Amino acid sequence: MRPSSIFSFDTLLVRPRITGPAWAALGVFVAARLALLARPDAFLSVADLETQYQYLTVEGKHRLAENRSPEVIIAGTSRLGALSTECMAERLGCPPESIANYSRAGNSYWRILAFLKRNPEAMKNLRLLVIDLLPFQMYRGPILSETDPMFLALASPQELQRIASPWDKAVAFADRVVPYVSERRRVIGWWDAFGRLAMDERQRSQAALDTVLPAAQRGGTPETAESAPDEERMNAYAPGDVPSYIQQAALTELRGFLPQDTRLALVWLPVRDDFVETLLKPGSGYAELKTLVESKAPRAELVWVEHGSEWGMTQADFVDVVHFTPEGFDKVCAGMGAALAPLDRPAPIEAQSRNGSVSP
Repeated sequence: MRPSSIFSFDTLLVRPRITGPAWAALGVFVAARLALLARPDAFLSVADLETQYQYLTVEGKHRLAENRSPEVIIAGTSRLGALSTECMAERLGCPPESIANYSRAGNSYWRILAFLKRNPEAMKNLRLLVIDLLPFQMYRGPILSETDPMFLALASPQELQRIASPWDKAVAFADRVVPYVSERRRVIGWWDAFGRLAMDERQRSQAALDTVLPAAQRGGTPETAESAPDEERMNAYAPGDVPSYIQQAALTELRGFLPQDTRLALVWLPVRDDFVETLLKPGSGYAELKTLVESKAPRAELVWVEHGSEWGMTQADFVDVVHFTPEGFDKVCAGMGAALAPLDRPAPIEAQSRNGSVSP
């Protein structure tokens, strides 16, 4: 039997040649990469993951809003997504249109920082930025990943260097050459992305919203999926074992990036009593979390409400371990308003107690 040609030494004498279709494919790839160097966010408005839907919903609404320079921004997680700006305006003594609620599921310090960098007009009149705290924001886990496509698409080389896992770091830098993670799309996605480059900002934002809103309304979000049992949610929200240096550095940079006159308020909102008991167990990492937040944002104002009873809340005010009922939102609004009102005044604050009250 004659051996296959691949085992023949004569095969080594044949010079491989790139076919015409291969040259064409390579040319298309190089042209696409050159275009993406000029517009690295070309694919941002063509979302295909829940985290991208959440981000684009916020950024699209901001860019289409009449007032793009609010005085107060609430940039919380899904816990504050339904918080009424009218309610907060009444508590803070300011017009509702001066407050913007940019909360979204799975929100993190890096995403907030990325939003402000991409939309600097949001800080033009900003007096107060409010972020609600959950442990997952400081750690890697099921809610927060360092290879999230949003991060890979927008992160700076310095931020990529902070990725802890050597494999994830290699993936992130390889993605800058061959965008197989952050910009991987079907053919229709590429077509849509480059088709939107000719649009102005408002048209592109509207096109993104038209795409992501119906998709984001399908089912739950990363934080509120009804199928997740309470124990699983507690594990997802609790302090993790692996720190996220990207998020910790973003919190520090966020304080320095804000205008000097803008105050940053970090608010630990009440959680359900059974979750409080879990957090207070030895070795949970909860006690260290407080110190970590203070060290990473030393010039931020900290409001820490450990028990819902401090704001008159009961178990009936929670729909799960961290999210609130409409009645619970009323109490959260009242409590937050009382704690944040002194921070929204021009006079400096010398000290603040753990329960959110302000000392003169």
